[in-house]
Amino acid sequence: MLYIKDLKSEDVGKWVLYKPSYGDIEKGKIKSWNEKFIFVVYKCDEQWERFQDFTGCATDPNDLNFAMLDEVFRHSNLKEAIKLQEEYESQQKVS
Repeated sequence: MLYIKDLKSEDVGKWVLYKPSYGDIEKGKIKSWNEKFIFVVYKCDEQWERFQDFTGCATDPNDLNFAMLDEVFRHSNLKEAIKLQEEYESQQKVS
């Protein structure tokens, strides 16, 4: 569970996992939030570097957890996982 009151501007773009009480687990990135919902981009045609250009879905914070990179890979297809790995490695070079 994520707590809206604990979110900071640095959390925009962080990976989360949506774990509903029923249905499939989905990965996404935090786009924004208000006092009731966290808006998460789940589908963006594998263009995660442009996630802010896509619509965020209002999501109950009780159904969200921050995701570790290995969890993100586990919920990706092979093509997407390779692209995510490349994005991660380029971010590490900048840091």
